Amino acid sequence: MFFPMLLVAAAEMHSGRMEVAAEIARDRALCSAPSGKRRTVRGIVVTDEPGAEGVYRRLRVTADGGAYLIVHYDPASESIARARAACLGRQLELLRGLTGDERQGAQWYSVVFTNAANYSPPRGPSEVARWTIETDAAGRLTEAGQRTLTAVLPHEQVHLFQYRMQALPPRWFLEGHASWVGLKVSDRIDPAAAAADRRLKAEGAAKSKGQPLNLAGWGSVRPKREAIMRQVSDEDRARMMRDPNFAPSGSFRFTADDLIGDESNIVARYHAATALFERLEREHGAEAVHAFARETTATAGRVTANRMDELVRKHFNIGADALLADTTPSGTAR
Repeated sequence: MFFPMLLVAAAEMHSGRMEVAAEIARDRALCSAPSGKRRTVRGIVVTDEPGAEGVYRRLRVTADGGAYLIVHYDPASESIARARAACLGRQLELLRGLTGDERQGAQWYSVVFTNAANYSPPRGPSEVARWTIETDAAGRLTEAGQRTLTAVLPHEQVHLFQYRMQALPPRWFLEGHASWVGLKVSDRIDPAAAAADRRLKAEGAAKSKGQPLNLAGWGSVRPKREAIMRQVSDEDRARMMRDPNFAPSGSFRFTADDLIGDESNIVARYHAATALFERLEREHGAEAVHAFARETTATAGRVTANRMDELVRKHFNIGADALLADTTPSGTAR
């Protein structure tokens, strides 16, 4: 007597899988649409924006919840810009779902389709950052342009979400979270681009094998050694030259030229930070990681090491130091 119910449940599951597969195929078609093919999707509206910026005209792509971005294009690139506009709108829908973004009518980063090698976007406090999608002389997307469209842009849009409340978390969080979410979008719309991104990170990590990651120090600012040496006694200076680990005590004065950011071993760090977020998803589930990311970026100002430790313990029951120490760059999970 239960067989009919089981058959109905199995049919519904099969139907659901078919529907998801059809949506994925549609999304990939949107993001590979050839020049001249203007694809449309319910809920994504593409309209011409009035005015022009020299030879550059623009489109407005609006998605679910009123989220939108501006697409700029030069005359040669107009056809491909219109062909891929729906892809850009679909990215916004996916990003809103994956980040839990509840903003209504939010503007995301802009793009410009252009074959001008020397193109420089306008910059300033009132300008929204504009990512260049490269085209060739005939207005077709180059390989680099496709990668920017489907791999670089999703990652960068996550950074815009992270900065929505002017929070300043540590670099390992910013890049790990952006890579984790961005790759989910890339997997959906362009799996070849996602695979290439993973491969580049893995190859870079392999080349740096054995070098310390120090994710906690990634992006930190520290004084140059010579800036300290010129302010210490002859005795301390001689000791610093003998012992690279010696740090003299006392107060110092530094200018902007005396400071450097810790951006060493950068590809391996991207790889390890991505692996960290993927590991958290495996062990705690995607929603727990999304909740952690939303809370970490919900308040303006610098997220201190103590605050970061508090958030990591709250969501994953482990200290931040232990979490970072247990990160290995040897591989990332799919």
